[in-house]
Amino acid sequence: MISSPKLYKRTRKRTEDKKNEKEIDELNLPECKTTDIQEFYEELGCPFFDSRTHETVKKLAKLQMAVWRLHQLFKLIIVLKSQKIGISSLCILITLFHAFTDCMGMELIINAQTDDQAKSHAQDLRRIIANSTKYKDYLITKSYASTGLLKDEVTKVKTIYLHNPKNPLMPTKIIVVGMSPGALLSHKRVGFIWSSDMTISSVTAEKQHEVWAAMLSRRANTQGPVIVECPARQPAGPVYDAFEKFERAVETGEKIDPEYDFHVEKFTYELGIRDGFFDEKFIDSEKRKYGPLFGTFYNADFFASGHTWYTEKMFANVTSDATMNFLAFNETDDMVSDVDE
Repeated sequence: MISSPKLYKRTRKRTEDKKNEKEIDELNLPECKTTDIQEFYEELGCPFFDSRTHETVKKLAKLQMAVWRLHQLFKLIIVLKSQKIGISSLCILITLFHAFTDCMGMELIINAQTDDQAKSHAQDLRRIIANSTKYKDYLITKSYASTGLLKDEVTKVKTIYLHNPKNPLMPTKIIVVGMSPGALLSHKRVGFIWSSDMTISSVTAEKQHEVWAAMLSRRANTQGPVIVECPARQPAGPVYDAFEKFERAVETGEKIDPEYDFHVEKFTYELGIRDGFFDEKFIDSEKRKYGPLFGTFYNADFFASGHTWYTEKMFANVTSDATMNFLAFNETDDMVSDVDE
């Protein structure tokens, strides 16, 4: 007797459902118990390596640990940074730390300077998880609809889904978006926000304000932490306004509420020299190259608005890599579903 196509499809679906249920029961989803970012970095398998020597980075830099401590002390922080000192790399670790701890079952938003940069950040995140012996099973790369998850709750180009052992029907979701207010407004259970390089995006200061408002409004229900890290550029836009407000509060002795007000900290090239990201000879060459603009690239200085000789081309420093440290991706191919964006 020849089975009908419909009967074959039903039988095949039941077989696939049972296979999915068996596979999800066999997933290894260990709890993250550490509260130390260095220990968490080691649990991920030390995924960074030095861009000059190509040797694995075993210990996070002092300046990276300083940013982590600021994140623990203040709910909202702005890090004005020198370029190429590993702060974006650290923020990827912090995002994953929250995803595996206090933000399980919630949404985490990464706001990148461009759509291409958003894709690059998402690739970094996926590859770090996929190459982690401890956490790789958390990454959802195929549909588990038979177990109660929605069919489209699968890792995509700019959205990462992670299993949630505390509530399997409520997966953790990491969303990476560019400078679009509309892309931010559709999210309601946001537990953590990381904004990367807003000041060097191509959008106007006015548009940055729109993105800023949309981004921060997403945490209204959770009051979750926010990290904004970027170089200093023109004295306009939401980052500069928050910096000015913080500076005035420090000068006048006004109390800054660590729960609701932004704390601003500068991380300059001198810390990069101290921690081995570059040496004094390289910095001297950059000073000669950029002249008066050196401070905006390496000393976290906003440039003077009265200078009309600045051109957009001088600040065209959008990088092709989302992080300042290369990632050791040699073991596992990028894990992403074939579901469209």
